[in-house]
Amino acid sequence: MPEKDVSDLYVYGAALIARAMSIKYLHGEHGLTKVMNEMRERGYNGPSDFRTLKSRDKYPFAYSLLSLEVYRDLFGEDKLLFMARKAFHIMETVGRHVNIPREPEYLFKNADTLWSSLYAFGTIHGEKTGEKEGYLRGEGLCVAPLFCKYITSRFLGMMEAINAKNPKIEHTRCELKGDEISEWRIIWD
Repeated sequence: MPEKDVSDLYVYGAALIARAMSIKYLHGEHGLTKVMNEMRERGYNGPSDFRTLKSRDKYPFAYSLLSLEVYRDLFGEDKLLFMARKAFHIMETVGRHVNIPREPEYLFKNADTLWSSLYAFGTIHGEKTGEKEGYLRGEGLCVAPLFCKYITSRFLGMMEAINAKNPKIEHTRCELKGDEISEWRIIWD
């Protein structure tokens, strides 16, 4: 899958701070330092330390994508997707309470608000289509194959965090594959 031009896309510091906290939780301070050092090795010259980021400031999405690529290369794609899936659990474990109602309907009703609190690009909306089924649909979300996998795991993890029993996710349409929109079907017991 080809990547899109991400040079004019931005992410809020909150997304990067949460990722840094997850890396530190899973791999300790040494793991976080390893990721930051490798990013600098690869030529990144933006903020040199995750700890200096401001949650509501915008940062180039390329910084976010590079951090995902470095993490994958250092620890493996399975660990990256695990980290994405467990992000909400990790935030609560380290004392950052994620204040969202524990019901699946919340995700579908507030998908755009949740997305736009982390990313300054793309639009998404949710639709609950059955008692235990719903869809997330968006434009401008899947901008790189690795990010597409990452957000798919994040969506699944959100369903787990809000107490959806045995959630499953299927990425049914993807802009990177030529579809007009990206779409995820989510079902749960």
